[in-house]
Amino acid sequence: MLFTTAAFAFLYLPVVLAGFFLIGRRHQGAAALWLLAASVFFYGYWMPSFTLLLVARGVWGLGAAAPAVLRTAIARDLFDGDEMARVVTVIMAVFLIGPIFVPSFGQLILASGSWRAVFVAALVIAAIGFVWTLAFGETLRPEDRRPLAAGPLLEALGAVVRTRATVGYILAQTFATGAFVIFLGSGQPIIDRIYGRGSQFALFFGIAGTVMSLALVGNNRLIRMYGARTMAL
Repeated sequence: MLFTTAAFAFLYLPVVLAGFFLIGRRHQGAAALWLLAASVFFYGYWMPSFTLLLVARGVWGLGAAAPAVLRTAIARDLFDGDEMARVVTVIMAVFLIGPIFVPSFGQLILASGSWRAVFVAALVIAAIGFVWTLAFGETLRPEDRRPLAAGPLLEALGAVVRTRATVGYILAQTFATGAFVIFLGSGQPIIDRIYGRGSQFALFFGIAGTVMSLALVGNNRLIRMYGARTMAL
């Protein structure tokens, strides 16, 4: 590593901390960006290719997060009440099909080509999704649309914060998504290191995804019978 202990303690760290506190007095968001830039510089000075990987992973994360937000937003634009809850449940069930097939699809790509083919396949899928998004069009009614400006966005955020049901849903969704992400991240190490079934990871992971998808399909029927509010409670 090119940063020695003295250079890190007496040069890099004081500059980063001083910049953070000085910038933070004016704008906390800018201070956070300063820390991000300092981290990228730190890793980039040590290994430039790793910095490129971090930046690319950040862009990849933004692209992967967009559909997660859009699917709920589109459902909210087109449906209301229990009907919206049923639609979102079906969407989540379809979303869980991804973890069932993607590991096997990735292994097939690696078996037939190099690791670069995985990124090429991702670019192709992203391009298809982008074209489909353009063809899909805007789903929000014209009278409900807001201009992309700070004032309307802050007003909408205030309405969200003041609505207790929405805040409760956001908190519940946050914990549920966190648990699902932990499952995604820890599933492979647990199956491989604890149970010694690393070669069968795709199979077990697919079974788990199938069970969750079936649970969501069952939840769809329960919502039809008892309503979304009852099922949420």
